[in-house]
Amino acid sequence: MEDVMKVSKVTDVRRLASAIVQKWDSDGEVRLSCIGAAAVNQAVKAVGRANAQFDARGQELSFVPSFKIVTIDNDDSERTAIILIARVNNK
Repeated sequence: MEDVMKVSKVTDVRRLASAIVQKWDSDGEVRLSCIGAAAVNQAVKAVGRANAQFDARGQELSFVPSFKIVTIDNDDSERTAIILIARVNNK
């Protein structure tokens, strides 16, 4: 799997927002992996916070959702993850 930032229900929104901005600045690519509604909720809140930082630069952050079947390491079960792929555009 690509270099993906994993998001859980206990992920700190502020820290994730900062990590999104830093990762975009260093790599030009951000992918978030979320399993479960609570993880998606944390990711969406972080995207909103990160977008405020991009807005100050005259840019707009958006994410395109996709689905991926992933295997959970500790019990070899499969889950459907939502993968959010970043796009940044100038306003």
